[in-house]
Formats: sequence, C-alpha cells, structure tokens
Amino acid sequence: MTDVMIHGDRSLPIYVQLENLVRDKIDSGDWAPGIMLPSERQLCDTYGIARMTVRQAISNLVAEGLLTRTQGRGTFVARPRLRQPLSKLTSFTEDMRDRGLLGSTRLLMQEQMAASPEIAAVLAIAVGAPVLQIQRLRSANGHPMALETSTLRGDITAPLRHEDLEHQSLYRLLEERCGVRMLRASQELEAGIAGEAEARLLEVAPGAPVLRIQRRSLVLWQGQEVLCEYVRSTYRSDRYRFYVELER
Repeated sequence: MTDVMIHGDRSLPIYVQLENLVRDKIDSGDWAPGIMLPSERQLCDTYGIARMTVRQAISNLVAEGLLTRTQGRGTFVARPRLRQPLSKLTSFTEDMRDRGLLGSTRLLMQEQMAASPEIAAVLAIAVGAPVLQIQRLRSANGHPMALETSTLRGDITAPLRHEDLEHQSLYRLLEERCGVRMLRASQELEAGIAGEAEARLLEVAPGAPVLRIQRRSLVLWQGQEVLCEYVRSTYRSDRYRFYVELER
C-alpha cells in the first residue's frame, strides 16, 4: 500500500487522518497482527507531522484496542480479540478447543489450605475448612490470555490434591474423579489495571487495562446443589472480549 500524505488543510484533524491511515494499513493486511509499528520519529518523518500528533493518534488506537504497547519493545498491531459468551459455562480448555486454538496452562500454585473468612463466606463453609487453591496462567497459541486463581471446597476436591492440573481440564477431573457435575455459575465483571506481578505474567505493561472476573460455580454433589468453586480471573483486555445476547 502506497503511503498517503497527510494534509493540514483538510476538515479532519491531522491526528484523525493518521488514525485512518493506520486503520487502512491494518485492514488491507499491510500491517498484520503482531507486527511492530514504525517508531514515532519514523512516522513523523514519513507523514511530515509533529511528534505530539503521532503520539495522540497512537494512544487513541491503543485505547481502541487496535494497537498494543509493550514496555521496552514498542507498539504492535493487536491480535484479534477472542469473544466469550457470558451465558455459557465452559472451561478454558473447552473454550480454546471449540475455537480451534491450542490452549495451554502454566501451573503457578496448587495447595490445600484453610479457608479464610472471605472464602468461607463465599463457599458457605466453616472458617478453617480445607480448600484447594490453584493458580494458573492460561494461554492460547502460546500467548498469555488470563491469570486465574480457583479456590474449591476441599471435601469435594480431595481426590485432586495430587492430580496434574497443568495438562488436564479441571472441570473434566471434577466429573471423573470427584463425581460432581457443573450446573451453573454467576459472574461479576469489572475493569481494572494490571499490577506489576500480573503484568509480568500476562506480558503487558504495569497499569495496562485488564478485565477482572469473579465467578461462583454450583455443582451437583451427592444429590445436592452446592457451591464448589470461587474463581478470580484477570484477563488481558486487548486479547479477550465478553459478550451477551439480550432478548426482549
């Protein structure tokens, strides 16, 4: 695609003209997902515009999710966001498989501990009751997507204490080893910013926007519906998008 020069006498502001040029390059395939953009200085020289104008256009496109910044490396064309329906309860492994992507997990922690007052209230168990806590980094095709901390009732999940939870689906193991069936869950979503530890694992800059999700899952166990799982997840907002279909 031939570069089109930007003109100061047009009705559109110069930074908007640059935003449109970048969109055109991405839409045409000239700049593919993952490619690094020219530096601010190079864009200034190419289009004959001020550095502050370039910075404004790039910042707007980053906020829009079309571009992404990596601290110390540069600005890149963002990869298309995965869309996850809020109305369907699936495991990360199942979700990636259904999309034709290779899901992978890095196990960061797997430990049995005593329930804190907060966890006890969420799972409707006694303070100090055993719980299994698992922290995992979830990736798709090798790209970090989410940091997930799951806390499960210890009496239900006792058979999983020494299971390999890095290469197996937790929900499948709950069915096969613990004899429980996932029924439904409630989720709460909110916007947040990545802390330093999260940013390092998710490969984003500290302070980058993220999606925070809390989920409480019910299972059928011994003929009764009980709360079994409390999950706190942090998703990269430049890689994941949640949606819901509404009817009237």
